[in-house]
Amino acid sequence: MRFCVIISATALADFAFCPRLFYIKHILKIFKSSKKLREGILAHRGTEEVKAVLRIKGVEIRGRADFVKEDRVIELKLSTPSFWISHVTQASVYARALGKEKLEVTYKGLGLKLIGKPVKVERVAEELVEACRTGRFPKNLKHCSLCYYRDVCRVVE
Repeated sequence: MRFCVIISATALADFAFCPRLFYIKHILKIFKSSKKLREGILAHRGTEEVKAVLRIKGVEIRGRADFVKEDRVIELKLSTPSFWISHVTQASVYARALGKEKLEVTYKGLGLKLIGKPVKVERVAEELVEACRTGRFPKNLKHCSLCYYRDVCRVVE
């Protein structure tokens, strides 16, 4: 099967959170730095980072899992659980690519862990391919108040 779209696990996670966010960051290439992002880059320096590739629905998704244990993939996050759908999508890509039955999203500094089974990401991948084909990347209005790209999004309209 030919893969028509090659993206990062982060890009798929952004699309799951909000298709417009994916468009801004990964199509228009508008990058907005933040203190949390810079802290995250530093925090990830001590991780094991295992390469992972998942091929589904005409999409090749590439990335690096932070930690891989016997039965799970562990993703380290500095942001809040408000972005859990994005974090679980990203961790699910890694868990499925690496054949792990569990995922864990650890929110460093909060003492919180989300532990569960990987979610199916096929539907998100299909929707991403369709959005790329049609050029339609709608806002996920229920996430606008959480998104630090909301000011950019208003300009891109």
